[in-house]
Parts: sequence; C-alpha cells; structure tokens
Amino acid sequence: MPVSTFTASARSKGMDWPELHLPEDWRGALQSAAGRKRILVLGPTDAGKTSFIRALAAVAPEPLGLVDLDPGQKMLGPPGTAGLGSIEHLCRFIFVGSTSASNLGGIGRAAAALAADAARAGAFVVNTAGFVVGLGARLQAITAKAVQPDLLVEIGVNPTVDPIVAASGEVPLIRLGRSPAARRKSPAARAALRQQAFAAALSGAEPLRLRQVVFHPGPPLPWPTTARPVCALADDDGTDMCVGVCAGFDEEAAFVDAPPPPRPVRLVRLGKMWAEPQPAGGWRLLEKLHPSWLPA
Repeated sequence: MPVSTFTASARSKGMDWPELHLPEDWRGALQSAAGRKRILVLGPTDAGKTSFIRALAAVAPEPLGLVDLDPGQKMLGPPGTAGLGSIEHLCRFIFVGSTSASNLGGIGRAAAALAADAARAGAFVVNTAGFVVGLGARLQAITAKAVQPDLLVEIGVNPTVDPIVAASGEVPLIRLGRSPAARRKSPAARAALRQQAFAAALSGAEPLRLRQVVFHPGPPLPWPTTARPVCALADDDGTDMCVGVCAGFDEEAAFVDAPPPPRPVRLVRLGKMWAEPQPAGGWRLLEKLHPSWLPA
C-alpha cells in the first residue's frame, strides 16, 4: 500500500497523524499486517502498541476487531478486564480481577474466549500488556498459544535479544523499534488513566440490592476499613455484564454499587482490586492495598 493511499485511508477515518509520526519500517509492517486475520501485538509499556493498532485499524481492508488483553492500561473497558470490540466500541468484557500479570490463567482463558468470538466476526488484532520479561514473558507465551496468531508484531524490544514469544516457522514475526511519538508515562499518570477508566465504567452506578446471588470465589469476610472489593456482575450464563463495588452483604442479599445490569444477576465475581468511597460520591480505585487492611 503506497504511503499516499495509507494517508488517505487514515484521514478518511479521522486519523491524519500517522504520516507525521510513523517510521518507514512501521508502514511496511502495516502493509504486511493489513491482510492478516489474527495479529498479536507485543511490547513493553509506552513503546507504541496502541499507535500501531490504531494505524492498523485505519488501513485494514475490512473492519478490524480488537481484543484488549491489557488489564491495566485499557484500550477497551474498565481496569481488571479483558475486552472485545473495536477501536471505538466495547462489545464484551471478561473480568480478570487484577491489573497485574500475576493472573496468568485468568488472562489466558480470557484470551482464548475473546479470540474465538473475534475470529467468528472476521479479522482482529490483539493488544497485550506491557509485561515482557519473567512472569510477563510467560503471560505472553500463554496468550500466543490461546490466540494462535498468523502474525506476531513485536515493538520496542532490543533487536539483539530473543523475541518475547518464540514463533514457529509458520508464523511471521515483525520486530519494530519504539514509535518516536511514544512518551513514557509516570506511575502517577498511569494511575490517573486507570482511575478515568474505572470512573467511566461506574458512570450511572446505583446502590443495588441483589438477592439470590452467588459469590465467586466465595463470600467475602468482613472488611476492617472503608475499602471494598471491586467486582463484576454476571448473568445465568456467567457472562459479565458490568463492573461495580461490593459495598456489603448479609444472609439475604449483596449490596453493590454498579450501573443497572441489562439482565438478572446470578453471580458476583470478586477480584483482587479495591476501591474507597469518595466524600463527593463515587469510588476511587486503590493502586495497592496494604496487607494489614486485608481481612485476617
């Protein structure tokens, strides 16, 4: 695809910045990726994965689905989830309950389920978390096995070191440098972005009294502080419908602050994320919960 065609296609979708910021090797990579059906994008934080995915969506020959497997810095959905949709719209999410790479099994299962749904609709690209060494490398290997991509794109990793995921000979691997437009975010900036995504997910939240529901992995213990666990509300089929905060419970019901779900709630799925009530209303997502705050 010539650069002029790429630029025109991007501008037709309201994206006139790629011509200014994308390196030449990125344009070649976009040409290679545009005809693929399952593209997995890997790389450390602030390397340009989001920029590449947005540019790819602009030049793809057909509507491109997006599977967002980064539980912390979200392109789709609230923190602590994996999402499915498009660049502009979230269609479905799976609650993994944490913003870290520690939940390998949960993220892997979400990757397999969402990739299967995305494949039925057509071509899709997968955004991954910026965990690329140690536990993070194991996570990306699990993700690659679940997604079964036909193209791996690795961004911002030293080309002299081994790839994050060892691709078989049948799966092409494209390695790109960091985007010159990428800017490293401070921990405070990352926390602010998570809080914005969390607040958006709880927009329109109401105090809900939910009867005849099941807690997973089990009923919470009494809390010693004002912090409360973040949860997802799921229906009879176990499909997560919205994210909320479990404000309390008794023998008859769970009390959850959440947007009204579209279907009856049968499952309150608890995660390892916590939130505190704010004086002006709403909840603030806590970045860390001191161990002394946890129930004994």
